[in-house]
Amino acid sequence: MTIEAARDKLHECMDLYDLSDIRTLEASQEMDELVNAEMRKMMEGEKGKYDTARSSSIRSL
Repeated sequence: MTIEAARDKLHECMDLYDLSDIRTLEASQEMDELVNAEMRKMMEGEKGKYDTARSSSIRSL
């Protein structure tokens, strides 16, 4: 399961079971922070990954 899928599942369960206690909210906030950090890493990793001189070919790492 990806981080995004886990976060979505957590939010789905919170909505489905009307969970709003502090532990659930803290877990949700931690998951959101983790997802944001991972997305930032992915976006930074994609810079320079594509060769713009050619047709969007991926450079070998």
